[in-house]
Amino acid sequence: MRRDEAPLDGRTAAVCAVSDALTGRRFVSEALRAWRAAGRLAGHEAALALEIGQGTLRHIVTIEHVLGKVARVERARMPARLRAVLATAAYQVIWLERIPVFAAVDEAVELARRLVRGRAPGMANAVLRRLAGAITERRVPWRRLDPTHVRVNWEQACAFSRPVLPEPTGEAGRCAHLAAATGERRPRFAELVARHGPERAEAATWAAQALPPTALHANTLRLELRAQQTQCGRRCTRTHCVC
Repeated sequence: MRRDEAPLDGRTAAVCAVSDALTGRRFVSEALRAWRAAGRLAGHEAALALEIGQGTLRHIVTIEHVLGKVARVERARMPARLRAVLATAAYQVIWLERIPVFAAVDEAVELARRLVRGRAPGMANAVLRRLAGAITERRVPWRRLDPTHVRVNWEQACAFSRPVLPEPTGEAGRCAHLAAATGERRPRFAELVARHGPERAEAATWAAQALPPTALHANTLRLELRAQQTQCGRRCTRTHCVC
């Protein structure tokens, strides 16, 4: 079996999809959809890849700001695939509490070995262990404008032992802090403030980080058919019940 036809586990698929997105090749959802259609990604692994891939891209600005603070990571000098390995692992460590930190780090080092090679495994190990070592509590009540808190949901944050976001001192510092905290590019955040004011700009950028709602659409034709089958007292395998 060729490498481009081999089955993918969730973390590998997430790294490859994020790498594609970072280089402008295609969206995360497009990559995952293509691999599912080709039979390379299915079931639980597909769900894991979607959660990690989309979550990483949603918070990529915050993630890379934090990595730059704890380990002085310079993304401009880093291959896209290694950048994706570090970002997806950091997303798991900070946002996915159900995944043990050691598992996220160990898997990332192995992915760096398989997908990037060279000195990448050692770098991934060093950066992610510094990230893990800087965390004091993975879940604490979130405090607004606290540079040691990375917000992970509406009420909680991942707490660090030192500032990992800009200090919100003065108007410029506050703008820089909120841009990094909400995962928005600083010029874009400044533009939102100029257009809508600081409060609405902050509210809009926080809302953009929230998980999108799941919408269910009932197929009324199927529901009507199922009701008819139940009334007949048996399951009908034909398109229309004629009992």
